Amino acid sequence: MKGFKVVIWFNPEYFNGKKEILNNVSEIHYNYPSIVSDFSTSGGIAFESNYHSTGLTYPIPYIKEFEATEQKELAKEF
Repeated sequence: MKGFKVVIWFNPEYFNGKKEILNNVSEIHYNYPSIVSDFSTSGGIAFESNYHSTGLTYPIPYIKEFEATEQKELAKEF
C-alpha cells in the first residue's frame, strides 16, 4: 500500500463546490490547529503525504465530505 487516494468535495460556498483529488496521503488529522483566521473557530483537516513530502490543510467548514481509499501505486504528484 502507498497511502490513500483522498477525494475531497467542498461545500458550495468554498471553491464553488469543486472536487479535489490527493494522492498517496499517509496521514489525515481532524481538528488540526492553525494560526490562520479561518481555522480559529473550527480547526482544520490536514492531509499529509510522507511519500511526496508535502501536505495541506483546509478549515473544517470548507469540506462537505471526503473519502479515503487504499492506493497501491505511487502517483507522480500529490
